[in-house]
Amino acid sequence: MRAIDVAVNGKLLWRLGIRNASIISPTVSAWVADDSPASLMVSGMCDLDERRAAHVHWCETWSLANGDLVAFKFIESDDVTPPKTIVPTDSPDYLEEQQSFAESLKDLVPERAPAVRKRPELAFECRLNGQPATIASLIRAEEHVLCSLLWIKQRPDRCDVSVRSFGDKSKPEHSPATEWLRTTLALNDDFSVRIAV
Repeated sequence: MRAIDVAVNGKLLWRLGIRNASIISPTVSAWVADDSPASLMVSGMCDLDERRAAHVHWCETWSLANGDLVAFKFIESDDVTPPKTIVPTDSPDYLEEQQSFAESLKDLVPERAPAVRKRPELAFECRLNGQPATIASLIRAEEHVLCSLLWIKQRPDRCDVSVRSFGDKSKPEHSPATEWLRTTLALNDDFSVRIAV
C-alpha cells in the first residue's frame, strides 16, 4: 500500500498507511502567537463497509521546537503504523462533536485585533529530495505558516505538497496570503521542513 514516513529529527515516528485509505494528510503548522513554534498533525480517512467512511488519526498535535526537522517520504509498504484512533463519520460521538462545534460557531465573535506576534521571524525551511525548495516566512500581516501533504486514493502514485502563509480570514484587513511552494512527490521522493524562529 502507499504510505508516508514521518520522522522528526531523524527518528521515524510513524509510517502512515491503512487498508482502504482514501486520504493521508500530515501537516506542519505554525501561528505567530502560539506558545510553541509549530506543531505536527497526522491524520487521514479510510473507507468502511457499506459505503461508510472514517477519520483516522496517528497524532492530533505534536509540538515542535525551534530547529526541529520534520521529514516525509512517500513510499510503498505494507509494514505501517496502526492509527491511534479510527472514528466513523456516522458514529454517535462524531455526530455529537460536529453538532457541538456548529453550535459554538453561532455565538462566536471574531477577535478583530491582530495577534500578538511572539515569533515575527517564524519560517519553514523546506527541502525537496535534499535540495533547497523554499523558505516560507510571514509577510506583512500574515499570522500562519502551513505545510500540508495530501495523498488521495484517486491519484495513488503521487503525493501533493503545499506550503503557504496567510492571515486571519475573520480580519479582512489582516488576511493576505502567499503561496510559497506547490509540488508533487513521486514514489520514494522526500520532503522536509525545518522550523526556524
